[in-house]
Amino acid sequence: MKQERFITIAAILLLLSIVMAGHFLMQQNLASEEYTARMELLQRANQLNTQLDRDVQRILTLRPHHYDSVVETVSQIRANRKLIGSTDVGLRGIIDKRFDSQIDQFLESSQLKSEILERIKLEAALLRNSLQYLPGLIDELHTETKFSTSDFGTHLLGAFLNYNLFPSSDHQQRLEQLIKDLKVPVWTESLHKLRSSILLHLTANIKHREQISSLIIDYDQLPSSQLLAQVRSRYESFYKSQSEHFYTISQILIVLVLSLIAGLTYTLYQIRIARAASDSANRQLHDALESISEAFVLFDDDNRLVLWNRQYAELFGESADLLQLGVSQTELAEHYLERGDYAANSSMLNDLLLNSSSEVGGSEILVNNCHYLVNSSTISTGGIASVYVDITERIEMERKLYGLSQAVEQSPASILVTDTKGNIEYVNPKFVELTGYSEEEIIGQNPRILKSGKTSSEEYKQMWKTIDSGGEWRGEFLNKHKNGDLYWEFASISGIRDKNGEITNYLAVKEDITERKQVEEQLRIAAAVFNTSNEGIVVTNADNQIMAVNPSFTKITGYRSEEVIGKNPNLLNSGQHGPEFYNEMWVQLQEKGYWEGEIWNRSKSGEVYPEWLSLSVIKDDEGNVIEHIAIFSDITQRKNAEEKIRWQANYDAITGLPNRTLFRDRLSSAISNAHREGWTSALLFIDLDHFKIVNDTLGHAVGDDLLKSGVAIFAKVCFGHPSPSKQQNLTRPFMPTAPRPSCVRRVITSSRLYTTPSVTLRRHKAAAASSSSSARALNYEYADGVDYRGLTAFASLSMAVSAGRRAFNRLRTRGGYRCATRR
Repeated sequence: MKQERFITIAAILLLLSIVMAGHFLMQQNLASEEYTARMELLQRANQLNTQLDRDVQRILTLRPHHYDSVVETVSQIRANRKLIGSTDVGLRGIIDKRFDSQIDQFLESSQLKSEILERIKLEAALLRNSLQYLPGLIDELHTETKFSTSDFGTHLLGAFLNYNLFPSSDHQQRLEQLIKDLKVPVWTESLHKLRSSILLHLTANIKHREQISSLIIDYDQLPSSQLLAQVRSRYESFYKSQSEHFYTISQILIVLVLSLIAGLTYTLYQIRIARAASDSANRQLHDALESISEAFVLFDDDNRLVLWNRQYAELFGESADLLQLGVSQTELAEHYLERGDYAANSSMLNDLLLNSSSEVGGSEILVNNCHYLVNSSTISTGGIASVYVDITERIEMERKLYGLSQAVEQSPASILVTDTKGNIEYVNPKFVELTGYSEEEIIGQNPRILKSGKTSSEEYKQMWKTIDSGGEWRGEFLNKHKNGDLYWEFASISGIRDKNGEITNYLAVKEDITERKQVEEQLRIAAAVFNTSNEGIVVTNADNQIMAVNPSFTKITGYRSEEVIGKNPNLLNSGQHGPEFYNEMWVQLQEKGYWEGEIWNRSKSGEVYPEWLSLSVIKDDEGNVIEHIAIFSDITQRKNAEEKIRWQANYDAITGLPNRTLFRDRLSSAISNAHREGWTSALLFIDLDHFKIVNDTLGHAVGDDLLKSGVAIFAKVCFGHPSPSKQQNLTRPFMPTAPRPSCVRRVITSSRLYTTPSVTLRRHKAAAASSSSSARALNYEYADGVDYRGLTAFASLSMAVSAGRRAFNRLRTRGGYRCATRR
C-alpha cells in the first residue's frame, strides 16, 4: 500500500516537472522573440540617428533646396522614440528604474537633436537666401560705381564665398574688414540704398553663419549615440543574465525529471525485489522458527492456531500430533484433559495453553522439572504470539548470584552499578553510608549527582574513553556528600560484559581515601614550605649526616644538594667560634630539644657571613633521636642595617664627626682618663671665618664640602689625639690630650689651625681662616671653673671671633677668667 502511494506521488511530481519544464521553455522562446524585436528597435534608432547626422551635414553644405528627406527622418525618429519609450513593446519597465532613467535620457537627447535640427534648417534657409542675393547686388555695385571688377568688388565677393564655403575665423575677419572698407567711400544718394542692402545681407550672413556654428556645437555635444549604446549594452547584459537564468532552471528541471524517472524506475524495481524478499522471508521465518531453541506459537484474533514450531510440539509429548491449523486453544485443552495426559497437573496445562496466550505479558511455568519463561504479545492483526524460553540455567545462576550479591552487600567498599548511559541501577549499603543518599534517592540518578565541580571535564572524558573501549579506569574523585561535605575516593571502573562480549553495565568499586588525602596534603604543604622558604633548611640523621637541604640552603651557602648530602654540617664552620661554643650548643640541644642563636659560617666561596640558626630534634615514639632539623637565615643585611643605624645615631651625616651624644660620652671618658693618669687635657673650639658667606652665596653643597675639607685639615694638626665633634654649623670642638701641658699648648697654638688654604669645591674657589678658643680646665686643679658642656669655651670663642681672623683666645679659670688673644 505504501509502495503504491509512493508510485502515485512520484508520477504526479514527474508530470508537474514536465509541465514546468515546458512552461520555462516557452517563456524562454517568448523572451527570445521580445529580445529580437527590442534589439531591432535599438538598431533602427541607431540607424536613424546616423541618418540624422548625415542630413545635418548635407544642410551645412547648403545644397538641398528642400528638406523632405530630413522631415521623413525626423518623423521616423519620433515614431521610433515612441516605441522605445512604451511599456508594451518597448524597453521601459523591463529591468529597473536606473535602466528607465537611461532610456529617458536617450529619448530626451534625441528630442533635443530634432529641435536643434529644425533651428539649423531655419538658419540654413536664411543663409542660403543671402547667398542668392549678394552676388547680384555686388555685380550691380560694380556696374553703378567706379570700382573695377578686379579690385574691391572681386575681393568682397571672394571673401564672402570663402567665408560661406569654408567658415573660419580668418575668413570671417577678412570679410569684416572689407565690410568696414565698404563703409568708407562717399556714396551718392542713389547708391546709398544699394550699399545698405549689401551691408544688411553681409551682416545677416555672418550672423546666420555664427548661429549655425553655435547650433552645430550644441548638436555635437548631445550624447545620444553614447546613451543609446549604454541602453543597448545594459539590455544585452540583462538578456544574457536572464538567458543564463532560464538555462539554469531548464537544466535543473531536466535533471529533476530525469531523477524522478530514475527514482520511479528504481522504486518499481525495488517493489519487485521486495515481493521476492517477502516470499523468501516467509520461508526463512519457518526455517528460523524450527531452528531456534525456544518454543513458539501464534494464535489469530479468534484464538485459533496459526503457526508453531517443533519445540512447542515437544512440550505436549505424544499428543503433539493433535496440533493442527485452525484448532482453538479451548479444544486443545479439552482434548488433553479427556485423555488424562495432564490430569495430575491440570493447573500446569492451563498455564501452558491458556494463560500463556490469553494474557499478554510474561510468566514462568515448570514442565518436567524445567523452568520456562512465557512471553506473550499482541500482534498488529489482533492475534497473540508466545515464546517459551528455557530459563532453567538462569534460575541456577540466580541462586549463585544471590550468594555473590550478599558478599557485595556486606563489602567494606562502596559499589555501584550503572547502565551503559550512566544511570545508577544498584548501590550497596557502604555507598549509602559514604554518600548519605538512600537507595531510593540514588537509583535512576546519574553519578554526576556526586560531583563537587572540582574534577575537570577532561578527566571525565578520559574515564569514559577508557571504559567505553573496554578498559579499566582507575583514579581519584573529589565528590560531594548529600549534606555538602567533600570527600575523596579512589575508584576502579570497568564494564560488565555479556556472553557476546558486549558491555551491558558499568561497575564502580570505590574506597574512601579522605584521611589519606589529608595526610598527603599536609605532606605537600610541608614540602612546599621546605622548597619555597626563604630560610635555609637542613635535615640530618641521628649521626648528623645531611639527608636533605632546600633551595634556600644552596642560595645562602652556595653548596648544591648533591655536594652536601651524606656530609657533616661542620663543612660550613667559619673558625670564629671555639669548641666551647659548639659544646654548649649541643648540650642545650640534647637537654631542651632545641637551640637558637647567632652564628658565623663560611659559604662555598669562602665568604664568612652571620646567620640566625634554629636547631630542633625529632624523636620517635620511644624517645630516640632520629633526625635533626636546622633552619637558618642570612642576617648580613640586618647586621649592616643595625650598624648603619648605630652610626647615624652617633655621627653627623655631612662631616662624619661624632654628634653631641657621642662627643659627650667621649668627653666624660677623656676627663676620667686624664684624672686617672694625671694628664693634661683641653677643650678646643674652632670657628671657620666667613663660612656663612660661602654657604649663602655658593650654596649648602659647597658649604658642606668646605666643612669636610676643614675637618680633614684640623684632624692632621692634632696628630690623631683629639676627638672632634660638630656642635653648630660654624663650630668644631676638639679635645687634645697629652701627658704634659706643653703638648696641649703646642696643638692649640699651631699656626696650621689658622691658615686654612683655599680649596676648589664644585668648581668654586673658597678660602676661610679659623678662629679658636681653648679652655684648659679639665684636670684636677681647673675642674671647678669649667662647664664641660663648653659654655665657658664658647665665651672665649666669642672673644676670639671679635678679635678678627686667624686669632685664638685661651682661657684659664683658676682664680677667675683670664684671656689672652693672639694672631
